[in-house]
Amino acid sequence: MKKYLLFQISVFCMILGFITPSFAFDVESVNIHGFLSQGYLQTDYNNFLAQTEDGTFQFNEFGINFSTQLSDKLQVGLQFFGRDMGNVGNDEVKVDWAFMNYRWKDWAGVKIGKAKLIHGLYNDSREIDMLRTSIMLPQSVYVEVYRDTMAAIKGVNFYGSLPIKYVGGLSYEATIGDAIFDVGDGVTQAAENFNAAYKLKVGNIDSDYAYAYGITWDTPLEGLRFRYTGLEINGLAATGSASVPLPNGTVINSFDLEYSLVRFFVASGEYTLGNFTLASEYMETDIKGATHFGPVTVLRNTPFQGWYVAGSYRFNDVFTLGLSYSEFYNDSNDKDGDK
Repeated sequence: MKKYLLFQISVFCMILGFITPSFAFDVESVNIHGFLSQGYLQTDYNNFLAQTEDGTFQFNEFGINFSTQLSDKLQVGLQFFGRDMGNVGNDEVKVDWAFMNYRWKDWAGVKIGKAKLIHGLYNDSREIDMLRTSIMLPQSVYVEVYRDTMAAIKGVNFYGSLPIKYVGGLSYEATIGDAIFDVGDGVTQAAENFNAAYKLKVGNIDSDYAYAYGITWDTPLEGLRFRYTGLEINGLAATGSASVPLPNGTVINSFDLEYSLVRFFVASGEYTLGNFTLASEYMETDIKGATHFGPVTVLRNTPFQGWYVAGSYRFNDVFTLGLSYSEFYNDSNDKDGDK
């Protein structure tokens, strides 16, 4: 079992947090916002997310976004974003989100384009470090190596909110479109690292379609909210090269991955009372598919499971103390690792 103690700092982000959480100014009717953070990672045992045993500064994020109101109901915006985390990102600037948002009524709105993916409580704001106490979100629910894919979906997003007398309010969100996969992103690198013994290299990766949904209940008790979110990716497929020796002496030099279903569920709760915040989330996945190495087929049905509980207390404007505990199982059917 791998063990590590992760030491992480984000000096520039903390300095910005003491001065101002972000910069913003208006150019006529266009709003411009930006953020930047630089961190350092160090572990005492095993490399985690990067070459962390020796310590690394390959841990930074930056972004700038633009938005404007074309009318009372119509808004457009986009964000450019880049990050570096070991071999992932390498400061390549990409369009993080870009959409046209039409809010017809409080209970009915639509976004078209590349919109942030609803996943748990904090996925839609995870790139802005200064909005939370911890530098990284709990890895048991917000898996960092899946972040490129989990950031957004390209398609159509429907959303709205409904005040319900005596029981608080409900808001909903649903998106259908394309999941985002790229050769060299965190998902493909994780697959290659996991199959390093077979020299697996992903040459192409794509999926048929994906949809995500979420419902949030803001309870009558001020500061208490619950959320349930789901994500389903259908027809995930990948091909590439490999080197798999067979008992008869032949070597398979390619692979073909076919996952009919990849599904995530997250149940979340958060309570804020004054300067104190307590949150907990639970995630499960359902993965069905197989990887073909020539005549050899490797079935995949190992669901993930993860959860955490976290609390924080803000003592003043510049100091907040937080503590979290989390568990993650790469195979929830084999929590002890016997297999």
